Amino acid sequence: MFKSLRASRKLKEDLGGKERTSGSSKVRVLLGILATLVLLLAPAQLTPADPGISAPNWAEQFPTHSPVAREAAAMAYDYANQEMVLFGGRTGAGLHLGDTWTWDGDNWRQFAPAHSPSPRSDAKMAFDPVTEQLILVGGTTNDGATDETWTWDGNDWTRLTPATPAPALFVPSIATDFASGNVILFGGSSAGTGTMRNWTWVWDGSTWSELSPASSPPARFGAAMAYDQENQEIVLFGGGTMTSIFDDTWIWDGSNWTQKLPLRSPPFFGGGSMAFSPATNTLIHVMGSTWSWDGSIWSALNTWAQPRGRFNASLELDPTSGKLLLFGGNDAQSIRGDTWTFGFQSDQDPVTEITSPAPGGTYEIGESVPVSFSCEAAPDGPPVSTCLGSDGSPAPRGFLDTSKPGPGTFTVIATASDGQTGSASIFYEVRKPTPEPVCRAVPGGLTLQSFALRPPLGDGRQVPGLRVRLSATGRVDAEIAPRIAYGSPNGRKSFRYRARTVRVNRVRKLRYRLPAKVRREMLRSQGAVYGNRVTFRLRARIKARGDRPACYKRPESLAYELPVVAVSSRVALRRR
Repeated sequence: MFKSLRASRKLKEDLGGKERTSGSSKVRVLLGILATLVLLLAPAQLTPADPGISAPNWAEQFPTHSPVAREAAAMAYDYANQEMVLFGGRTGAGLHLGDTWTWDGDNWRQFAPAHSPSPRSDAKMAFDPVTEQLILVGGTTNDGATDETWTWDGNDWTRLTPATPAPALFVPSIATDFASGNVILFGGSSAGTGTMRNWTWVWDGSTWSELSPASSPPARFGAAMAYDQENQEIVLFGGGTMTSIFDDTWIWDGSNWTQKLPLRSPPFFGGGSMAFSPATNTLIHVMGSTWSWDGSIWSALNTWAQPRGRFNASLELDPTSGKLLLFGGNDAQSIRGDTWTFGFQSDQDPVTEITSPAPGGTYEIGESVPVSFSCEAAPDGPPVSTCLGSDGSPAPRGFLDTSKPGPGTFTVIATASDGQTGSASIFYEVRKPTPEPVCRAVPGGLTLQSFALRPPLGDGRQVPGLRVRLSATGRVDAEIAPRIAYGSPNGRKSFRYRARTVRVNRVRKLRYRLPAKVRREMLRSQGAVYGNRVTFRLRARIKARGDRPACYKRPESLAYELPVVAVSSRVALRRR
């Protein structure tokens, strides 16, 4: 995809070789860099393994050699030597590091230069088109923040003594403005005072100068900043102070800062990382998730793989591969030492999915349980040649093995055309059939009569109602459906109470209120409510001994004349 990038060294030689004379050399080198960027921005000519076009994705790398876990390391791409360079950082124990590593696209290699900056973290590094070297500035050493400026020529570090040094700042932001050929430094916290700054400084290849733009982002440190190659401008996102955080987006056009107002922004808690991705032609911001900035809007990217959320990670574009390189960081639980790439991947396993049944199910011996499953190629992987379940069945269906009791596993294995495999499994349990419960008869039945309260009411409000006592020879569970028959001006009527399930342990006392409608009809018909007698009918299904609702088999039909008495509304319809 990026074959033309391999010619960047020859391109630079054609534009001026390794001579470094100020003025014309700066133009030649800048043209070389811009030419490289044009190649990066050219539409990708993909030849995927299948007819579909693969989507950009994250993929974890497992190099033979790797730097120790760290956060806040300086990392930038050395366009002159075509390699990624990482320096320093901080371990989980708070130890500052001073080692130098390079990434060749497959593996990390440690350098032992004759000279080196002192161990430090939070140093910032960018490519200087003027000197064709990496420039490293600032950082936090054992003595605090430093204003030192160093360069890396591919073999050794050299400390510079510019006429105007950079300010000693904690965690500023840096990016190369390839449109102008300068290195831009923004923000940070002043050493000693802890004052947040919104300074904009520029490195022109020999010294630092403070700029005075008409507008600037609010003072902050720890903002993510990178050059947007598609729109040819520097973008700054987020950052914070000791008391607040920002989720704002600013653009540096070479002379001034302008705030953008997108409808939504990435969630930000400090220490995010950002770099330009040719796979999407957008800036990629990563911390807890992956977001894309296209020059006007932020969009969340859904990728198959995703690095564990982290802050203070190192993220830069490796133009040789066309992928972003992510290393280390802090995931709030530990300091990490993993290496990830983002872009068009070609070494990912195929994907399998079991859609049914759900995992963790329990089945009877001999039960027929179908399994639905599927396989597909990874986002940029080769096509799938076979997709088989553990019973030997091809997609889309197989069957669980329920021939014997105990735990079981059903596994689907997808094999790609190049031999890579992916799998998915569900676990289940097979048990012996459970015997049907025996519903044993219950001796005796229910009897129905009225009862009186002593004291009759308590302190509750008096309302007309009925007092019913159910009696049984032993303990009985019953579903009861009560109904009363009463006189009205239009003859006998009935009212059905709510059905309920009750447990009668020899005796159970129940109280029912008369509904207002029933009371009014009694008054119109009889002239009084209290003292009237109603027919209380009860239909019950008595439960035989067993544990299933089907054991409610034995029917009972009871009727009894009850007088209307006063009951307390507070206890009506409650058990005693």
